[in-house]
Amino acid sequence: MSEPPSSPTKDDIDRLVAAQKDHAPTVRQTSAQERKAKLQRLADALLDRRETFYEALQADFRKAPVEVDLTEIKAVTKEAEHAIAQLDDWMAPDRVDSPLLFAGTRSEIHYEPKGVVLIMAPWNYPVNLTLGPLVGALAAGNCAVLKPSEHAPHTAAALQDLIADLYEEREVTVRTGDADVAQALTAQPFDHIYFTGSPAVGRLVMKAAAKHLASVTLELGGKSPTVVDATADLEQAAGRIAWAKFTNAGQTCIAPDYVLVEDRVHDAFVDQLQAHIHRFYGSTAARQRASDDYARLAHQAHYESVEALLADAVEAGAQVPIGGSHEAEARFVAPTVLTDVPLDADIMQ
Repeated sequence: MSEPPSSPTKDDIDRLVAAQKDHAPTVRQTSAQERKAKLQRLADALLDRRETFYEALQADFRKAPVEVDLTEIKAVTKEAEHAIAQLDDWMAPDRVDSPLLFAGTRSEIHYEPKGVVLIMAPWNYPVNLTLGPLVGALAAGNCAVLKPSEHAPHTAAALQDLIADLYEEREVTVRTGDADVAQALTAQPFDHIYFTGSPAVGRLVMKAAAKHLASVTLELGGKSPTVVDATADLEQAAGRIAWAKFTNAGQTCIAPDYVLVEDRVHDAFVDQLQAHIHRFYGSTAARQRASDDYARLAHQAHYESVEALLADAVEAGAQVPIGGSHEAEARFVAPTVLTDVPLDADIMQ
């Protein structure tokens, strides 16, 4: 397994972005076939290095191989497959009506590359949310700098090796490091910034991008409610919610966050949730800690945050019918369900 790489210097970042700016006009002229070939190389190499990414994600937060396949690798290869299938159509100009003022002329919309793109990825899906946006950037004919999260260092190293073997640095490259590196990168004159993360950091990214009139794509976190009423198939609903919530130990921005349950089926629904959690991960905290299918929280600060949310909810009057155990050294938080949670508890905010 590759060692986590060292952080770049400001001079290195300046040199890199300048080189990509110089090379971007050449990449802009690439044909659909050339872009498809780049995408296919990415998909093929990712599949070839599947074992490397199993090991990296296991080292970072004990992500199960089946989850790596489903939520990381397949998500990217399918994205690439879709882009390859659609690229000819995406690159073709769209014929549109000409305004009356320009009668007798032909009007078309042409889709052009942005130029040099910065992709800043989070820790929860470090392969998917780094390489997924790269698929779009490559399909559109851009150069790209990838900044994976420092909280998944082994995966970042594997990504750096992958990209270095596939592309010239002046076209696609990876730079790793902490918030200081992210800040140094966002200070550069990128043409577009793609950021996945918290709203607080998203504001900083947008502010930095505005200095260069760079466009942004922000995928930010939020709340994801689920409704279960008395007409629902409780076993099916509980199974789907438990799977979607506790995959990746709950570290998914669009996972079910809280469930609004009709009173008359509340207790039966909680029983079904418990049955599915026990079937998926084991019926005791010890079995859940030993399960190969249950991930750990990605870093210590995140563990401490979740632990504090749990403590605050219980202190505010929430009940814990399922789970609740946790272990700091392993960054383990058992699959947990709270009921009777006050709306002003921190966990609901």
